Amino acid sequence: MGSPTAPPPNVGPVMNSTQAQAMAPGRTKMRALLADRERRARVWDQIAEGMSVADIARLNGIPYLIFYRVIKDQCGDEYAAARAAYADSLVKKNLDLADSIEAGRVGAPEGKAASGIRQWYAERADPDTWGQKSSMNVHHTGVIGLHMQALRDFQQEQEVEAEDAEFEEVVDYDEREVPTQQDDPAGHPLL
Repeated sequence: MGSPTAPPPNVGPVMNSTQAQAMAPGRTKMRALLADRERRARVWDQIAEGMSVADIARLNGIPYLIFYRVIKDQCGDEYAAARAAYADSLVKKNLDLADSIEAGRVGAPEGKAASGIRQWYAERADPDTWGQKSSMNVHHTGVIGLHMQALRDFQQEQEVEAEDAEFEEVVDYDEREVPTQQDDPAGHPLL
């Protein structure tokens, strides 16, 4: 398998004390950023304007990994809203670009290339709104589906009828009294 000192599978690398000490100032700065509403709002504005998370982390002096994990885990809704705003701005730019192409200020090939790039970024920034839908929600019932539904309906009707039916008690053979020779020898068929 692996060496005895290797971490078990699916477990990230273990930090030594030096690495942990190096990360501590980043965590402290991140806590301060989250506590300051103004700075926090500026981060969401920067994301909405299209600045990368790595650049924002660098500007705030916070290691990227800490910054990204915290905004993704603790501020997920705000982060998603900022990314959606960025995606919307890209789509608006695409509409402006389409107007420029129609007016002849931008050539069609150049406009198509720029539009494709913006669309790609919009799909990644807000996949729920601008992403390509990979599946369709189509309900189709063919002959087999109709047959299966008829069988289900029939079974359900039978269950309802069985619940409403009156049953007579059936005596089990082992519970009945069976006459023996000693009880009634004259009734024996061989006598």
